[in-house]
This record gives sequence, C-alpha cells and structure tokens, in this order.
Amino acid sequence: ALPIYPVVDGKLSIECYFSALDQCYSVYRKKINEQQKRDEISKPFTLSEFQHMIFHTPFCKLVQKSLARLMLNDFLSDSSANTESGIYQGLEAFRGMKLEDTYSNKELEKALLKASQGVFNEKTKPSLLLSTQNGNMYTPSVYGCLASVLAQYSAQQLAGSRIGAFSYGSGLASSMFSLRVSQDTAPDRKST
Repeated sequence: ALPIYPVVDGKLSIECYFSALDQCYSVYRKKINEQQKRDEISKPFTLSEFQHMIFHTPFCKLVQKSLARLMLNDFLSDSSANTESGIYQGLEAFRGMKLEDTYSNKELEKALLKASQGVFNEKTKPSLLLSTQNGNMYTPSVYGCLASVLAQYSAQQLAGSRIGAFSYGSGLASSMFSLRVSQDTAPDRKST
C-alpha cells in the first residue's frame, strides 16, 4: 500500500542541496575568475570577496553548514592554504578529500562549523533575521534573507559591497549570483 503522506529522505535532500551548492559555486567562481583574468587580476575568487552571503533557507542550521561548504570549496581548491592559523585552522586532515566524499562526514562537518563560525557571523548570520522569526518561507526565502540584510545595514554600510546569493528549489533547480550595491548612497531626488 502507498503511504498516505509524502515520504522525505532528509539525508538525500540535504546531499542534493549541498551538491547543487558546490556545482553553482564552482561555475560562479570559474566565471568570476575568467572575468578577473581579462581584467588582469591574478588572485582567484574566494568567499572572502563577498561582504554578505545569503542562501535559500529551509532551516537556519543548513545555511550555517552551507557557508562552511563554500569555505571547504575554497580550501580544497587552494593547495597552499594555511591550516596552522587563520580560517582554515584545523582542516589539514581533510585536505585531500573529494567534495563528493564529504557530504556525510560528521568529523569534517564539525571542523568546518568551528573554522567558519567567524565568517558565518560576519557574512551570513545577519541574513537570517526573518528566517529565525518566520521559519521556512520556501520560494522567497533567499529574498527574505536579502531583505534581512537590507533591514540591518545602512546604505552607507552596504555601499560597494558584493552580496552573494544561492537560490535552490524543487528538482535541483539552483543558481548562484551576486548583487553589487551602488557606491552612490544619495537618495534619489525627483524634480517636481
């Protein structure tokens, strides 16, 4: 007999989310790196270039783990990353891992959450204001995160910043994009 209610495989669902995140970040970084190469910028793009990073938010803990995954992507792509101090401290044991082998590694997850806590608090936690009060908004959740950032920072504080966004939905539909906040913080004045 068929179940009356839908059956959800939570572990698989989260792995799909992380896989989509990894793929989107890889494509995003590749595009930005190609653009920077044309502009004669040799430094590879990393999470550090986002002043804020917002995510589709089914639940807030997944967002914290997602920010940690972006950091993991940067770490694994930088063979000379310093693991003695700085943001990658404590990750040396995971240097040779393949991304597809990391989805259910609880030891790695624990180390990543610890290593990324400061970055999370700075770049992503402010985006969770509405999500912590309202729960999952489903389709508009990434825009609820954007609204949370905009509500907590002045135009002057946000001027020139890059806000990264990861959007995710049914059937693994996902995208990563960024918004660049204008340097011009003067209010628009309409002539009368």
